[in-house]
Amino acid sequence: MVHTVLLMLLAKPFAPLVVFSFPRQNTRIVLGLEKGEGRKTQTILSIMHVYLSIYLSIYLSIYLSSLIYHLSSIISHLLSLTCLSIIDLSSIYVSFIYLAIIHLSIIYLSSISIYSYPSLSLPINLLLHLSS
Repeated sequence: MVHTVLLMLLAKPFAPLVVFSFPRQNTRIVLGLEKGEGRKTQTILSIMHVYLSIYLSIYLSIYLSSLIYHLSSIISHLLSLTCLSIIDLSSIYVSFIYLAIIHLSIIYLSSISIYSYPSLSLPINLLLHLSS
């Protein structure tokens, strides 16, 4: 269901009307409105877009940090095979890179929230200010 909602939100700019039905849940989601229709629905879609961006940014940062961790542990292991005495560089690399990814994600979310739904930009800008 989550992946279908992701596809719906990605398809919204390209299709004037997108309809998805879920027979098991007895649910029907209509996405994409003509101009001038449903300001409340447009607001809901904007909120969904912001939360989708948050979900994707968190998922991407976790995925990238685990990938970087595995790569840095392989490099650390290869360096230890050459009998060099090194500090555990993998944990240092991961912590700095993970913080950089989180910071970039917050910047990205701040720009999206200002564009999509302005009242949500305040908490994200506050997080951005606290993280710097």
